[in-house]
Amino acid sequence: MATVIFIALLAIMMMLVTAESRALYQLHREVKFLEHQQNKRLNPPTTNTVTAAATPIR
Repeated sequence: MATVIFIALLAIMMMLVTAESRALYQLHREVKFLEHQQNKRLNPPTTNTVTAAATPIR
């Protein structure tokens, strides 16, 4: 009987470890996605446009 209880507890622990691992993986993906969005927002792509020079004051 103790063996059956031990195997049941082991199975429950394995399910919890699997669920935790999956949740961590999803959180990691979400953090990467948010980091990518912030990088796009804070570092706009460079363009080949030329800004007009200010006219000198005389």
